[in-house]
Amino acid sequence: MTSATPDPATSRRERRRRELHERIIESAIVLFQKKGFEGTTALEIANTADVAEKTFYNHFPTKQNLIEELAGRSLDATVELLAEARRLPGTTADQLRHFAERSAEGAEQGSRELTREVVLELVRVAQVDAIGPDRKRGLHHGFRALLDDGVARGDVAPGADLEFVVDLAVATYLGIIINWVTQPDYPLRDRLRVAVESGAGLLAQMPTHRCEKGRR
Repeated sequence: MTSATPDPATSRRERRRRELHERIIESAIVLFQKKGFEGTTALEIANTADVAEKTFYNHFPTKQNLIEELAGRSLDATVELLAEARRLPGTTADQLRHFAERSAEGAEQGSRELTREVVLELVRVAQVDAIGPDRKRGLHHGFRALLDDGVARGDVAPGADLEFVVDLAVATYLGIIINWVTQPDYPLRDRLRVAVESGAGLLAQMPTHRCEKGRR
């Protein structure tokens, strides 16, 4: 029994669709950086991408769908930074320092206006499944994997309530980014460094804590 041969015409159409999709996203990013999310219309994005407005809506029913995709991609990139940090030699603190520096670099190279919209979307989807429950938990999974490695190495205290620590890490990270996009003089790098050093100290001596069911 032979496998079916892919239809070249279908492959070309799919490649063309992906190319248009990426062109629309790239054009939207340029406009969002210049005019902001609210100040940019779907027609302007379509014109910049050199496609019909109908084509824009074929890919994104609304602008909100587009920012949701950008938020998902941003989340994936941040999770990949955590995975990159895990692959490095050194202690958990060293890996977190690397993550903090790379996060600051990425944020500072982009647009605060666009980052603000993306972060607000990430916060919003923390309550709904706009980008999927597994995907939105990506930061939690990434931090948890890094801390689990630390326990195995011996530089994170065994028995620590890692789920609580991960929740704290995600909230702290997003809080720092939100402060940076809303406060012009906010010292992003310094705050990320302080967060890492404070967290590293706590992880080394975190006491065991278990929530007892029914206890208040």
